Amino acid sequence: METIFEDEETMMAAEQSSSGISANSNSNCSASKTEKASKKPKNAIPKVKNSGIHKKPAKSDFDEFLSSMKSRLSQATSMKSNKEQLKMLEETQKLIFDRITKSADARDMEHLEKQMNKL
Repeated sequence: METIFEDEETMMAAEQSSSGISANSNSNCSASKTEKASKKPKNAIPKVKNSGIHKKPAKSDFDEFLSSMKSRLSQATSMKSNKEQLKMLEETQKLIFDRITKSADARDMEHLEKQMNKL
């Protein structure tokens, strides 16, 4: 892997520090951190430790809604009484229907606004 430096001084300092560290690491493994830090080039770009690529994305509102509906359904299946199960399932069905209707209404409104803007 080849490193690109902004100027020749940085490149020369990096080459010197890398050759010095490798020679030093073979002969003296107990070098202190301050000695190693002093050999790094002054203009070197620091490495990014946590770039955030592997972080989980934040849950959207819809994802949270789905997880809550899944938990309601699992609760309903664990209930012993059929009346309680039916009531829970009906409530869950109503919540899902309301959410779908709300989403459809929002899409319809956006579509109507686009049509009005075209006129």
